[in-house]
Amino acid sequence: MMRFKGTWIFLGLLSIAACSTPSVREPSSAPLPSPIKKTMDMARLRSEAFTRCQTPFSRPVVEAVPILDPPHGGADAEGMVYQEELAVRTTNLLDREGFYFSPRPRAAVNTLPMEIFVDGDNTGTYERKTWEDANPDYSSNQIQPPILQSNIPSAGRVLTELIIGHRSPRGDYPQLFDLRSSAYFRFAGYPPQVTGASLRLAAHKIFGLGGKGETATKEDFPIVRAIYTGIKDSKTANALVLVESELFCGALNMDMLEGDNPEVVIDSYWYTRSDFNWKRDPHTGLVAYSSMLWKTEKQTPERVSDEAHDSDILTVKTENGVVKKYPLDPPKTGLRVRHLTPTQQPVEWTLANEDRDPSHFADFQPALGNTNYNFRASYRVSLLETNVRTGVSLYEQAADGEYGDNIVAVSTLRQNIKKATKVDQFIRFKYKTTAFFVGDRF
Repeated sequence: MMRFKGTWIFLGLLSIAACSTPSVREPSSAPLPSPIKKTMDMARLRSEAFTRCQTPFSRPVVEAVPILDPPHGGADAEGMVYQEELAVRTTNLLDREGFYFSPRPRAAVNTLPMEIFVDGDNTGTYERKTWEDANPDYSSNQIQPPILQSNIPSAGRVLTELIIGHRSPRGDYPQLFDLRSSAYFRFAGYPPQVTGASLRLAAHKIFGLGGKGETATKEDFPIVRAIYTGIKDSKTANALVLVESELFCGALNMDMLEGDNPEVVIDSYWYTRSDFNWKRDPHTGLVAYSSMLWKTEKQTPERVSDEAHDSDILTVKTENGVVKKYPLDPPKTGLRVRHLTPTQQPVEWTLANEDRDPSHFADFQPALGNTNYNFRASYRVSLLETNVRTGVSLYEQAADGEYGDNIVAVSTLRQNIKKATKVDQFIRFKYKTTAFFVGDRF
């Protein structure tokens, strides 16, 4: 069975975090395409986002690649599970100023292609990096049956993720920032802090809610089309990111600051494909965090050692200085939506994991070790600058175990947006988000 949440995923993330910078290998014998270089800045990226939103959305058609995709059958069936995906090694795309950029190829459920460009010398000119540059190595004995690189068809020779790590004070290279083509961004500080909730660069039709009447529909997950990345200094990596979905297109400038409590400052510019009416389409936001809450003391009061959650409380601060806390409490069945700031503009909100008592998570300790739930990071979102009104909404879905995210906190749009006719008619939304760790319960 594949597990995408809970025990296996966090053991996998720990294995990435704990490893040193991958060694450089001889290049693949496959012919390399001619390098493509592009000059890129925010003005150019905004122009690309605007142009994309003048045409209908076209989601990539992913061709099946049986040797890489999830298996259909028993343990020996052809295909890759998440643990095997983590065992694939690649060549770094950049290694400088204490940072390393590690690409990830298509494997398991990670299938959407993403273009990656790297500025190696801070000139503003970015060189396209390919699957051949990443030179994926599938030789690990954890990958069964074995995969020969030469047997992977062209549909499988794509990059889907970029991990940006940094040397820790201990001298090793834990994972800090991880951006996938699915527009999910995961980050955490140095151990003992480990990744908890996942930052979503935008959200639309959350949990399949399609309008004011909360009619059922298909969630409109954004995708990352391209990332232009480089290193600003020994503390800061930068990425210019092109994001789009059925509703909107975005140009994002992301500064990633390493540290015990790392920060990401995101200055984003958005366009819609059509006029947007927030009352008819209220389940829409420009920053969201997905998380998991399966059990707290409430679910099993008779047993104190079986709690399982990445987050357990949402705190919201509004412009009038009022701070309110909302304990996460998913229903036993169905979905509950709470719009928490109907009148006041929020200025900050935090999706936190406040229960740090190791005894509350003891049942999971043998499997999770140093990635157990008491080590999961908390995340704060500080709104810095915007020309659109937003609120904070909390979505809580009945849990189906520790396998999937059932919590979403989001800065929802609370203002109508006209479809832009010029590139300077954008929605701007700038915020800072911080991962932090608190050793004791608040």
